[in-house]
Amino acid sequence: MNSGFVVKNINTEKVSIPVNKVWVGKAGKEAEVTLLADNVEKETIKLTEETNWKHTFTELPKYDEVTGEEINYTLVEKALEGYSSVITGSAETGFTVTNTITGKASVGVTKVWKGGEEKNITVILLANGEELQRKQLSEDENWQYTFSNLEKYKDGKEINYTVKEVIVDGYNTTITGSVEEGYLITNTKKGTNSNANGNSNNNNTNSSNNNNTNTPQTGDSANIFIYLIVLLSSIVIIYVIQRKKNTKC
Repeated sequence: MNSGFVVKNINTEKVSIPVNKVWVGKAGKEAEVTLLADNVEKETIKLTEETNWKHTFTELPKYDEVTGEEINYTLVEKALEGYSSVITGSAETGFTVTNTITGKASVGVTKVWKGGEEKNITVILLANGEELQRKQLSEDENWQYTFSNLEKYKDGKEINYTVKEVIVDGYNTTITGSVEEGYLITNTKKGTNSNANGNSNNNNTNSSNNNNTNTPQTGDSANIFIYLIVLLSSIVIIYVIQRKKNTKC
């Protein structure tokens, strides 16, 4: 008995899947991605600047030749140190692999006093100009502190960390340094130098005033007395001469 023939039709439709790499922040040297077909590794390629960070997987079967089911294509990326990875898209629309630069930072702070010191001060850590943390410093911490485990980047851009101090009455504040070398906060007591100079000037003024006290000078008094005698003598002589003239007349 003839059982007949079994005819099996296989769908040989092919698909192509594009992949695009996006860097947020400084780009790495290369990225390695693997295409999976129903969670089984199908092909691995490297994306570089030379490939314009793009690639297209081609001539891929759309259906499984055994089951006839449509193959589920997905993508994974080999982990890159210093970057986080996010994959979006699908086999139909193409995949986009976005790598965002990551990292940690620490910011050191040292306090220096000139002209006496207070019990404590408060340091404010700023991230891109916005207050992030506060820390009170005192002699117990040797006037030093390190803000640690800070994110180095935000949206792929390096965060600018700076510090400032809550105003301390009676002191002028100067802040120098950077994230790399640490920040130095110097508080100088107001009037420290000017007071010292002021005392010196006052002493000089007092000494000068004492030396310039007005007192009678012996030589000046004697000269005045002589002038008076000469003046009176002259008047008497003139008077006598005038009287003689009048008498003769």
